Amino acid sequence: MRLYTILQLGVLLSIALVIFYLYSIRLIITTDNLEDDFEELEEDEVTTERIYFKQTDIVVAVVACGDRLFETLNMLKSALMFSKEKLNFVIVAEERLIDSFNEKNLLENVDSILYMDTDTLFLTPVEAVWGHFHRFNSSQMAALAPEHEDPNVGWYNRFAKHPYYGKLGVNSGVMLMNLTRMRAFQWKEYVVPIYKKYKHKITWGDQDIINIIFHYHPDKLYIYSCRFNYRPDHCMYTSVCKPAETEGVAVIHGSRGFFHSEKQPIFQAVYKSFEEFQLGGDIYRDFYQPLEVYLESAQNNNCGNIKDVFLKNIRNYMDLEFNAK
Repeated sequence: MRLYTILQLGVLLSIALVIFYLYSIRLIITTDNLEDDFEELEEDEVTTERIYFKQTDIVVAVVACGDRLFETLNMLKSALMFSKEKLNFVIVAEERLIDSFNEKNLLENVDSILYMDTDTLFLTPVEAVWGHFHRFNSSQMAALAPEHEDPNVGWYNRFAKHPYYGKLGVNSGVMLMNLTRMRAFQWKEYVVPIYKKYKHKITWGDQDIINIIFHYHPDKLYIYSCRFNYRPDHCMYTSVCKPAETEGVAVIHGSRGFFHSEKQPIFQAVYKSFEEFQLGGDIYRDFYQPLEVYLESAQNNNCGNIKDVFLKNIRNYMDLEFNAK
């Protein structure tokens, strides 16, 4: 398995704008010894060789700024644990490389990517998310989940001072991007003008810019369900993500620091389980069983009351028989 990485880069403006400039720096990890090779992610290997992807390749991209290194490693680990397909990773980091990015053209050899925030974890194979590309219609160029399900607690509909997608906005933490269509749309030509126009009104940075673009071009966006970007807001007051209740959480997103907070122990418990698991270990004994224990001890809250939604897809992956209570 090959990891194409660019390590330690601070990104300020827009995930989409930056990802278009990924080229030429990589760290290669093979499948011979994942446990040892995973540690090599902390090393830099700089080369001028271009990265070529086939149109059918699964490419996962993440922006790892500042102290997000360990979150990034856990996200990559979660992807490797469950996926059976070859995965390619593009990791944006390292502030000193920004100038070299700006000298490059668009990613002409990459058709599509799955962008992930660092504070996300796969609870299902990556290909379950990637498969939504095949559901795009001829005009759609990206996929996102709604920012909220309940208008009573929605942020955009109550506080936003700029245009946003639909009635409640979208969250950019898990984003499928068809770069071929986005290049044809001239995406990067929209980003800077929008930033300049709304820079004093945007609160959530790149996510607000993305919302503004799709407000004016809603036909370009595919919406998948909240189970593909499951956040504390989906359960902290009451359970509002119904697809997760029936099909399980596919991607958990510990937004606003919830992976490291005791406010919702369930999110902290899931993160801790991935953090402690060593690649190459027994997923049932060394990951699933500890996760069950951690979740049992984190039940006395609204998210904990529906703890099985975080286990459903992992059980399916391991073909565990389970009768829902």
